[in-house]
Amino acid sequence: MARERALSTSLSASGDVAHSFEPLRAYIESRIEEGLVPGVVVAVGRRSLFHQAALGHRALAPRTEPMSLRTIFDLASLTKPMVTGALAAELACAGILDLDDPVERHLEETRGTDAGSLPLRMLLTHTAGLPAMNPLADYSGGKPKLFAAIAREPLEAEPGHRFTYSDVGYILVQGVLERVTRKRLDRLAREKIFDPLHFRDTRYGTRAADLIRVAPTTRLRDDRGPWLRGRVHDPRARSRALGGIAGHAGVFGTAEEAARFCAMLLQGGLAGPRRILRAEAVRLMTTNQAGPQVTVRRGIGFDCECCKYLLRAFFQLGLEHNQFVKDDFAFRERPGLIKTDYVDASQAFYRRQLLYQHPATGQGQSRQHKCQRGQQHQAFGYHPDDGCYRTHHSFLPAISASDNLSPNEQRRHHQNHQTDISQQFVSAVNKF
Repeated sequence: MARERALSTSLSASGDVAHSFEPLRAYIESRIEEGLVPGVVVAVGRRSLFHQAALGHRALAPRTEPMSLRTIFDLASLTKPMVTGALAAELACAGILDLDDPVERHLEETRGTDAGSLPLRMLLTHTAGLPAMNPLADYSGGKPKLFAAIAREPLEAEPGHRFTYSDVGYILVQGVLERVTRKRLDRLAREKIFDPLHFRDTRYGTRAADLIRVAPTTRLRDDRGPWLRGRVHDPRARSRALGGIAGHAGVFGTAEEAARFCAMLLQGGLAGPRRILRAEAVRLMTTNQAGPQVTVRRGIGFDCECCKYLLRAFFQLGLEHNQFVKDDFAFRERPGLIKTDYVDASQAFYRRQLLYQHPATGQGQSRQHKCQRGQQHQAFGYHPDDGCYRTHHSFLPAISASDNLSPNEQRRHHQNHQTDISQQFVSAVNKF
């Protein structure tokens, strides 16, 4: 714990580096003070890290714990690019898998269904027409029953014609990866990615000895049960069918190791002299693989569109995404190569009760919305009991100067502030 306290402040190559990122620090601290997020870890770099900072707390209840650079987070949907997408791209480049294979070629439970005819590439780019999620009841048995239940779900759009962020697709890809390799997904991730990168903390689940460093996410049984700490927050990932090891969620890790994963991609799949992923696999992940009928640009596990908005992806990590963390590291495309101006491995993790209730005042700050099934839910996450997955709805922090503004005016006010901070952040990164 003493070492963690020593590592809880900014780690930079020089005082000038830390000073350059002061606007970013001030912005994050203001979000923490408003109760929007308990704490944040930021990691910034190019080919290697040159700035890290830990701000706020990793836990406010049942006791206060300071955030540190060694805090282990539930990485949630970062599982998609760091494990499922990366493995699918690598196996495709190795000739073990074809991204244009229909799902039913590898999962017999889906044969003769619309889902079974979908090519893996569409699942990996969220353009297959699959629903965002299926009912929790489908996860009460084993994987074969789960795959069959997913295959029975009707498609919500013509394949290749609409982008719908779908966990279901990545669960099916998990099944394909495990069938073709005859290895469980956690073993594949450990052997192909985590161990070669010399990760200590990034893994499915957590070790008992590391629980004290894990940021808790929520409480079970309507906030009356035990805290989830070291067990994946996503109820489908921790279900009987998946057991904490899922294609869409389940990985835990630190900001520093997530940044090292990014650095490996920036170097074309290399980590120093070691090759982790083939260069072609990195290209599949970071260039557009979606079809011409959709308006988004998606790589395998990555969003190739967000770089149009500079650092909008950074703020979407915590403030405007429907998961605990953004699963898309921003890449900027230039003629002849793909590179980033920074490695953005910031994590802004929320516990539901802290988002819904201001920890200092007890005043709720959430907004209600109706999901696609017409039921009212909070403006963040999915309802843990009925399986309703929320439609896209950005959470807007309290803006005291704009209480009388309309929702659209508040949104513009918030986005203008984000743009200003984004430009300062880009300017800071470009100095190094």
